[in-house]
Amino acid sequence: MDAVTRTGRVVVVTGATWMGKTRLLEDLAAEAGSRGSHVMFGRAYRMEQGLPYGVVTQMLRNALPLIKSVIAEIPGWALTEMTRLIPELGPAPLAASDRFGELRLYEGVHAVLKALTESRRLVLLIDDIQWIDPASAGLIAYIARRISETPILLTMASRVGEPMLDPVADLVRAADVVLAVEPLNAEDLLIPCNSPASTTSWVSLPRTHRRLSTI
Repeated sequence: MDAVTRTGRVVVVTGATWMGKTRLLEDLAAEAGSRGSHVMFGRAYRMEQGLPYGVVTQMLRNALPLIKSVIAEIPGWALTEMTRLIPELGPAPLAASDRFGELRLYEGVHAVLKALTESRRLVLLIDDIQWIDPASAGLIAYIARRISETPILLTMASRVGEPMLDPVADLVRAADVVLAVEPLNAEDLLIPCNSPASTTSWVSLPRTHRRLSTI
């Protein structure tokens, strides 16, 4: 997490069911909060994959008090776009009928996240990313491709063996760090396995391992 002071990073936590992925995210959220970072948490559900922007809306609504605390720093146009997902922020604009409507929404959410990073780091956590809805997947991928511009740590947990949407699979392949949570022996510790053919760092973690400060 210390490496996210000026530029962002994408971290993916993978593992089978009940391997402790959710606990890792919860520990990271607690540690980030204790260090003064802003934290936004969301979880995808298999039965809600058909809800457009369901995961992104969940994350934004959970962070509504945080967003309101920096509302003066959010450009008016971005706030207007945000009301498409969070009507509590004000009257929503007329439905966009042109092909740039989705892009404006993406840029609006990105502007809000940048406003949150003006004073401190931002940690975005998404659990069960394999079940994220397609609309949220597209927006998260958009944010991830621009993450180097802002001090954001995007951490996502995925279940091994589950099919993933193409944007999510691309995020996993391009992640800065992939943490594979495995049922290892007690003597196994953090083992970096850096391939010279890839910039992604692969790390195997035993279920009980909880060192997150080096992410």
